[in-house]
Amino acid sequence: MQKKNIEVLRKILYAVESGGQVYGHQDYAAFVGAGANCSNEKAITIGAGQWYAVEAKKLLQKIQRANPAQFKKMDTQGITTDLLKKDWSIYAVAATSAKAKCIVSIINSELGRKCQDELMDEQITEYAASIVTTYGTMPDTAMMECINIIHQGGSAALKRILAKTAKPYTVKNIYDALNTDPDDPRTNQVGDYTTRQKKVYEIIVVYGDDGTEQKGEGTVSKTKLQEFTELGDYYANNGGSKPYLEKRTNAYLDDFQKNAGYNNYTKFARDVNSWGQPGCQGQPWCAEYQFWKLVNVLGITRALQIMGGGFYNCQSITKHAKANGTWHSTPRNGALIIFRNGSHVGSVSSFDSTYVYTNEGNTSSAAGVVANGGACRNKKYKRTDPAIDGYVWIDYGTDADQKSTETAKQLNKMPKWVGMVNTAKLNVRSWAGTENPFIKKYPYLAQNNLIDVCDTIKAADGADWYYVRIVNKYYGFVCAEFINRV
Repeated sequence: MQKKNIEVLRKILYAVESGGQVYGHQDYAAFVGAGANCSNEKAITIGAGQWYAVEAKKLLQKIQRANPAQFKKMDTQGITTDLLKKDWSIYAVAATSAKAKCIVSIINSELGRKCQDELMDEQITEYAASIVTTYGTMPDTAMMECINIIHQGGSAALKRILAKTAKPYTVKNIYDALNTDPDDPRTNQVGDYTTRQKKVYEIIVVYGDDGTEQKGEGTVSKTKLQEFTELGDYYANNGGSKPYLEKRTNAYLDDFQKNAGYNNYTKFARDVNSWGQPGCQGQPWCAEYQFWKLVNVLGITRALQIMGGGFYNCQSITKHAKANGTWHSTPRNGALIIFRNGSHVGSVSSFDSTYVYTNEGNTSSAAGVVANGGACRNKKYKRTDPAIDGYVWIDYGTDADQKSTETAKQLNKMPKWVGMVNTAKLNVRSWAGTENPFIKKYPYLAQNNLIDVCDTIKAADGADWYYVRIVNKYYGFVCAEFINRV
């Protein structure tokens, strides 16, 4: 999921769990005693996300680990001892008790609020990964609806709803299936909470982004190259700062951080095996990771055509590319980048005249080429780095996605004149045309913002776009009709 959609979904879940179904509202101090929601609940429920029982314990432990000294100071009622000795599946202190008031003061502190946000984001990310594994990829808005169901009713509820959802999985189709739940004679079905589900759906439609944006009366879909790049970004930072780490054993393969080790067990090898290909579990996995991304975006047939039979061997990838005319000495967005005589492989996220920016599996955050480093990471190298062997160019289906180095070099980076934004919100893109992704450092400009216009270029549809410099630092492309010369 896109990072911004994780934040949106966190606010949605807060709204329907403790914020009076008002988007952006939440009650970090919420405390519900056992049995208050229904007689089946045997423990307390706390916080903006309404964490119940052992999840309530998990939240408090997270706060404790974040700042042990501060937690100790706030804990006036022996909560630390309870975390060690009590059974939190039946932890049922009264809402009016001193312990309850102590818990509220802890979770409603600045530290407690921060940890609640982090926990919710972590859970959303974990849910998303498990959904992709079980049901495949889907638009972010559909994923948001699925996570809402899991958060409320668990994986069994999601399985039941998706079993009666018309494909393809969209937020509308899933919501329609939810609306059939009240007809089911079983009690406490997620769809029975009709006002909640209606509110969640309405907010997703307004604030969620499934990778399309309005232009006139039509929509422009997210490109395959964008999907490939965003998939890599997701595993490099988990929508934040935690990369996917390889595992010690064949356990917790879908979790980004748990069971970390250096025995080369990964979800990618497991999935490749499940596709009838040699996943090579327990072996170095930098090439396998790139193959896994390509399969998820382009399909297994196309991925095999790109990498040949050597998606587990970097030297085989190089040999195959040279034999098929896709080997080049210059970078291209979405290309594979081969290092050190075929000892390691990554993919090109972007590049400029000085650097090439990469997404890699089985590496580390350390500078330079790190093969078998155990993590997914985004990195950068000077284009003159002798460790770079070359690049395998990939056709993602649209030339606008893959601007050559020669075209990029023609653009002037020296400002020609100052422009002012004449619209409320103006997207800043990585290339001319609405089909291209936003730049990460400065994705949009507000009305009356001033920018330096460096050059002009035509998009694929013939419209003029400006190559601009923002705050003397960031470069991107904006549609010319929304800039006035000053």
